[in-house]
Amino acid sequence: MAGVDGQMGLRHPALDPASHSRRGDLHVLRVGQRRVGVAHAGEDLRQVDVPAELPANFSAYRRQQQRWARGSLECARKLLPHIWRSHNPLRLKLQATLHLTGYGVHLLLFALMLLYPLVVVLSQRVPSLIFALFGLAIVFNLTALAPSLLFAVAQKHLGRAWWRMAPAILFITVLGAGMMLNTVRAASHIFFGKRGVFERTPKFGLLQQKQGWQENRYQMRLDPIVYSELFFAAWSLGTITLALHAGNWVIAAYASLFAVGLLFTSGVTILQALAVRRNRARSAPHSAVAGA
Repeated sequence: MAGVDGQMGLRHPALDPASHSRRGDLHVLRVGQRRVGVAHAGEDLRQVDVPAELPANFSAYRRQQQRWARGSLECARKLLPHIWRSHNPLRLKLQATLHLTGYGVHLLLFALMLLYPLVVVLSQRVPSLIFALFGLAIVFNLTALAPSLLFAVAQKHLGRAWWRMAPAILFITVLGAGMMLNTVRAASHIFFGKRGVFERTPKFGLLQQKQGWQENRYQMRLDPIVYSELFFAAWSLGTITLALHAGNWVIAAYASLFAVGLLFTSGVTILQALAVRRNRARSAPHSAVAGA
């Protein structure tokens, strides 16, 4: 399966960012998925390092992930019917489906977060419903573990002991939970037919790991989604309180994962925005003196 943003070096005029067309939202993922229906084979060169500049601040990371989420989900909507009508083996159809709907995990996590309080209340009033909901709960809860499994398998393929990276893998799982609203926003744009505009991931020309970016003139505005994240973090904290009162430790644990993730993503975004504002306030007097 081909990844997004040119991970396989695929190029197509329809994917030119300069065109600012809606088709640009699909990236090279759509081109890569078309390889499912033709006799092309790919090979992973894991020993080859490809230098790249990762997003330096969290707002840039949000924009990147929203663009990828929308591209993946739009590809799923457009291509999955063709993939499942094709004559390819079932394993290829399943691989393509999982690949295209990877961001759908965030949508399931969001639904899970909304349903947890209702499940706690129902478990107290109608205990017999617990067994009926148990199977569905297992499926939803496993989606929260999917990112951890993904990165554990990746570490194994890299020849590393995955258990040594367990703290980092757990952190990535929490980060994934915190990014679910970002994917919900991308999915809502698709659902309501909002026209897509290609937005590049902001880069700052960083050449060293500890090189600063806060003093650059080019900065992004605070993403209003942080207010929604704070609201749902409070929602999850309320769920934790409700679950602990009912003695439901499993739901309390998963709600804690959501609360910590949402507080992390919103908190880091706000702190970085404040840091940029302080840097601009400090540099303003020097700019005025230089202009005089």
